Amino acid sequence: METLKKPNQSKSSRRLPAKTKQRERMMDIIDVIETHLEKEGFDGLFNSNGECACKRGDLAPCGQMDGSCEPGYVLEGECADHDYHIGPTKGAKVECGLE
Repeated sequence: METLKKPNQSKSSRRLPAKTKQRERMMDIIDVIETHLEKEGFDGLFNSNGECACKRGDLAPCGQMDGSCEPGYVLEGECADHDYHIGPTKGAKVECGLE
């Protein structure tokens, strides 16, 4: 009876696909940013042109973190259009969508 050998996997065949590696690097970057935000007391990130904001614990859910993202604080008050707002000033009031 013959014993079948499994083919040896070369290092290149064990490598992760490029997209998976890119995703892992992005997660590492997000972890570093998350740690910094927490250490400095920030609630999350916001884009100063008003396009988006994300809280610590759910950074870059869009996958589009870039150089225009700034650390900030959850703004006080309610907004009819959004769950929350983040801005540069701690304790600032929401100025969006209220009539």
